[in-house]
Amino acid sequence: CLTGTRQHIFDSVDSWLHDEKSNLLWISGSPGAGKSAVASSLVSWIGHRNCVRFFFKRDIPYFRNPLNVWRTIAYQLAIVNIHIGIYLDKYLEKEPTYLGNGQCTDDFKIFIVEAFKSIPSENLSQAPIIIIDALDECDTSEEQKMFLNSLADWAKEPEFNFKMIVTSRNQKEIQDAIGDCSYHLHIHTGEAVDTASTQDIQIFLRDRFQQLKVDLRNFPNAINQMSQYAAGLFIWAKLAISYISAGVATQRLENVLMNMGQLGQVKNDNNLNLDRLYAQILYSIFENCTQKEKKQYEMILGSLIYARSPLSINILEVIFDNHESKIISEVIFTALGKFSPLLLSLDLNDRDAPLYLCHLSLQDFFQEDPQEGTYSKDLPLEPQLDICHVTSTENLAYICIGLLRYINKELHFNMGQLESSYIANKNITGLSQRLDKLISKPLRFSCQWWHEHLPDNMHTCSNGGKLLKEAGIFMKNKLLFWLEVMSLTEQIPAAAGAMQYAKDIFKASFDMILNNSELGDICQDISCFIFYFKKAIETSTPHIYLSALPMAPLMSLLRQGYEKDFQRVLSIVNDRRKGWLREVQVLEQGAAVLTVAFSPDGKHIVSGSSDRAIQMWDAKTGEAVGEPLQGHQDVVSTVTFSPDGKLIVSGSLDKTIQMWDTKTGEAVGEPLKGHQHSVLTVAFSPDGKHIVSGSSDKTIQMWDAKTGEAVGEPLQGLQDSVLTVAFSPDGKHIVSGSLDKAIQIWDAKTGEAVGEPLQGHQDSVSTVAFSPDGKHIVSGSWDKTIQMWDAKTGEAVGEPLQGHQKSVSTVAVSPDGKHIVSGSLDKTIRMWDAKTGEAVAEPLQGHQDSVSTVAFSPDGKHIVSGSWDKTIRMWDAKTGEVVGEHSQRHQDSVLTVAFSPDGKHIVSGSLDKTIRIWDAKTGEAVGEPLQGHQDSIETVAFSPDGKHIVSGSYDKTIQIWDAKTGEAVGEPLEGHQHSVSTATFSPDGKHIVSGSMDKTIQMWDAKTGEAVGEPLQEHQDSVWTVAFSPDGKHIVSGSSDKTIRMWDVKTGEAVGEPLQGHQDSVSIVAFSPDGKHIVSGSLDKTIQMWDAKTGEAVGEPLQGHQDSVLTVAFSPDGKHIVSGSLDKTIRMWDAKTGEAVCDPLQGHQDSVWTPISLALSHDAHQTSCFTHQCFINTDGWLCLPKSPDLELQPDKLLFWIPHESRQGLWWPGNTAVISQYPLQLDLSNFHHGEDWTTCYVKNDCPKCHVK
Repeated sequence: CLTGTRQHIFDSVDSWLHDEKSNLLWISGSPGAGKSAVASSLVSWIGHRNCVRFFFKRDIPYFRNPLNVWRTIAYQLAIVNIHIGIYLDKYLEKEPTYLGNGQCTDDFKIFIVEAFKSIPSENLSQAPIIIIDALDECDTSEEQKMFLNSLADWAKEPEFNFKMIVTSRNQKEIQDAIGDCSYHLHIHTGEAVDTASTQDIQIFLRDRFQQLKVDLRNFPNAINQMSQYAAGLFIWAKLAISYISAGVATQRLENVLMNMGQLGQVKNDNNLNLDRLYAQILYSIFENCTQKEKKQYEMILGSLIYARSPLSINILEVIFDNHESKIISEVIFTALGKFSPLLLSLDLNDRDAPLYLCHLSLQDFFQEDPQEGTYSKDLPLEPQLDICHVTSTENLAYICIGLLRYINKELHFNMGQLESSYIANKNITGLSQRLDKLISKPLRFSCQWWHEHLPDNMHTCSNGGKLLKEAGIFMKNKLLFWLEVMSLTEQIPAAAGAMQYAKDIFKASFDMILNNSELGDICQDISCFIFYFKKAIETSTPHIYLSALPMAPLMSLLRQGYEKDFQRVLSIVNDRRKGWLREVQVLEQGAAVLTVAFSPDGKHIVSGSSDRAIQMWDAKTGEAVGEPLQGHQDVVSTVTFSPDGKLIVSGSLDKTIQMWDTKTGEAVGEPLKGHQHSVLTVAFSPDGKHIVSGSSDKTIQMWDAKTGEAVGEPLQGLQDSVLTVAFSPDGKHIVSGSLDKAIQIWDAKTGEAVGEPLQGHQDSVSTVAFSPDGKHIVSGSWDKTIQMWDAKTGEAVGEPLQGHQKSVSTVAVSPDGKHIVSGSLDKTIRMWDAKTGEAVAEPLQGHQDSVSTVAFSPDGKHIVSGSWDKTIRMWDAKTGEVVGEHSQRHQDSVLTVAFSPDGKHIVSGSLDKTIRIWDAKTGEAVGEPLQGHQDSIETVAFSPDGKHIVSGSYDKTIQIWDAKTGEAVGEPLEGHQHSVSTATFSPDGKHIVSGSMDKTIQMWDAKTGEAVGEPLQEHQDSVWTVAFSPDGKHIVSGSSDKTIRMWDVKTGEAVGEPLQGHQDSVSIVAFSPDGKHIVSGSLDKTIQMWDAKTGEAVGEPLQGHQDSVLTVAFSPDGKHIVSGSLDKTIRMWDAKTGEAVCDPLQGHQDSVWTPISLALSHDAHQTSCFTHQCFINTDGWLCLPKSPDLELQPDKLLFWIPHESRQGLWWPGNTAVISQYPLQLDLSNFHHGEDWTTCYVKNDCPKCHVK
């Protein structure tokens, strides 16, 4: 503000600063009233209090995003206040990943409220003051709503007298949020303008006329007249001066006074005088133009007004040089000179300076008429201008896409001229400066903003079809090069958003214009590609081609379209993924099970997930039934069966409801459309004739299940999103729960609300259900409680059920009405007695993430749950035990494995209490898990004929199994007093020997299961390992007592003295194939060979492992020994010399308990680059080996591995890897490092190859 102006406002602010009753000051006013100038002056005026600020700016993306406010302010706070700085430093040290996950409300609480509370009481007077300007220029979104709520929370924070000042237009949503909780100063304009504001404008005008050296004696009333016309709007005065100074000052002053005088008295419309001034300026620009000049100026001005980011002269020149109208530079310079009064500043010599509008009210001036679709103002000046949002943005989109498509010299392979694929972008010296030279600002603008200029209703645009065609050519030819630019300029998150944004527009437009959705499908596929490979793409640009493209699913449209051009890359040998995995089809959340339901007969389960898919499951076997039901365009939020089980109905965030035939999996009819926002909940009426749905558009809708037609008008009256609905058992009523904390009962026939809302929850009601007799309603809430209600009176029944540690997301009532089950964000499921409200048993635990949905089976015996951890779990409703999980893998660590004698199968035992058989060639599970043990499986082995399996468990028992059927053979073998740690068959298969933590060894008859003889007792501690000699005459055992013992199988007597030498427990023993030697491994990290006849140690201990040796085995020819260790490596040794045969075999992500086969074959698919010295870093990169002296150097990136495949990666020498997602790579044609650019076989650009 000019010195001497706005003093009355500063006086009011000063009084407020000393008022302890208010901590939020809201300064409001019309557009152009001078709010931002006041805010800027306040920053200087109260600078002694360490003022921090955030000024929203609609035309700058970062400064219009409300998610950036609290983080920016927190950064400033940390600089100006040492106490806040220390608090934030400690918090981010404790939660280093928070910045990537925070939300607006979370940021406010952590970075602002708690930060201020860290200031000691004696320093409160020096607490910083926050100033936020132009709140109305914040993006209109859910984030804006949350941001406004955080301002209200600031004002309502008890005993929180820290000060915040915000400025904005007097908009309804802002008034509703903070009007009642803030101290409000309004800058009056129009008829209500006060004397002080008028005098301030007069001071400003006098000062500016004095600078212009305008002699006002010829215009004695000019100051008074102009201050009257300004009517309190400083922008009017500033704009008038700018216009006057851009020409012959006295002549233009006379024009302003004359034309404004035609309006007569100041009107009630505050902006009418401003509009008249804009019209005057525009008239002077366009009055003597030819039609061609007028058209060109309109295009340039429209681009300046509606561009999503400020343009520069350079950008204007390039984009219009590539436009079909071809506007030359001279015309652009002339136009900008004429536009200077409308621009904040203009320097024609600085071609890269952003061109900002003088004020956002200029955009308001050009708001298109809703009827005409083009600029229309009821003002007497001509000419009328054709500058509208649709036309301008369509032109910009067309220009941007054209720029991306056509300029081969600009958008091409290897945009950054990167020399090596081993180096991460952030580690390339001088990359930013290099990119300034290689990627022009016009190209950056086009890459970043092309999608945001796409018209919403492209099919109504004059060039809609043409624009779609151009976009299609760009997507199919230049898309990966665009992705390079986004990677190099650190815009990958924006790239994913661009594809999602474009997808919605293209899908609708393609359907309307070209009658197909190809372009929308491509955008969706690219979104999946970017999200899934985000880490690889944003870390290292070459790996768009080297890691991401070849690892995309076979059915990926992007892969299909581009792989022919990039042939010298790795390939996947065993790729089972035809389409995107569930965790990659939705951005920012990953796939998750959001909703499940049982079929009425209890035979099937249906689930809906965040990957847009609906899946039917066999409730008994857990197998998927048929292919996923696909059709929704967004997250599937809710599913349920019809009462007869013939239909499934689903609701989605794509605003639609869809019915499906459970037998065929086909969609029944068209999607039910009507909701304006996400469908969050659906339910069938008990007779199956109707469906009810609830939405985030705050309405409930009834539908005819047969015709799909809406029945009646939406049920309205709710104040926020409807999160849950349910029918009463008799179908006469509907109950709903919503974000506004209320539960409402409705008459299903009339749609009228029945009684008042049921209130009592302290937060949103996320889930409701009727009891089977219809007498009660049960609800769950984000306030962590469950409440029972009388459905007739609406009264709460008993106290809230408390126990969950986080929001309750789902509830269900058992068919007999006796129990309630609830699921929560705390990852647990709880059972409750519906009569007493008491918790029944302990919480059911097992999910690794929030439980989103639960349901009872129709017989009440089972509970099914779905979770954000991407699993569906079945529970025994009586015992709480998990009875099924729909996943072909062990659910915990694998402790023991063994090959079948023919090598075709592998058996594994796990901490999850199950045994699984696997196909050794394919890695697929064979049959269902073998279940029966009550604790972890410690040991497994095949019988010599491969027909049986023996297992030993921590439950103290041994079990024999039929390897073909998976059935238990006979009863468990009992006798050990502690965990069975080891068991194996004799060479003839007639006997089993077992060792236990009870310090004993026991022989068993494999046919009868009877114990043979007494336990062998000599060891002084747990027996960890036993083995038969090849002739079956002897047993060797190893123990925690550090010794090895030989036993006579026939007599049970110990043979000779204990073999001593190890310094710690003996974890594993094995005989050589000829029976002459024994090899042992120990927790002392060593391996020792022994003479089986004399018991003497053979040679020195084999040393090399960095941790305990857990397992050893001889090769079939007896020439080599293989060992596995807690150090995650496998080592091979020459049995004769004791020398290591090769470098350690690396690849396991955890301890190696049991190497089960030794294969010395050469893997033709591997190349010398991928060796066992490579390692996988914490971000999933397979990195080249480092020498010790380069340990601190950045990792050399060979390729990136998707998260789910890291444990299943085939390392050199592997002959099989059993994993849910095994990854076997062929690197024989893999060009990498300095040769990476040769991966592009279509390359005709000389700049792209860097040597």
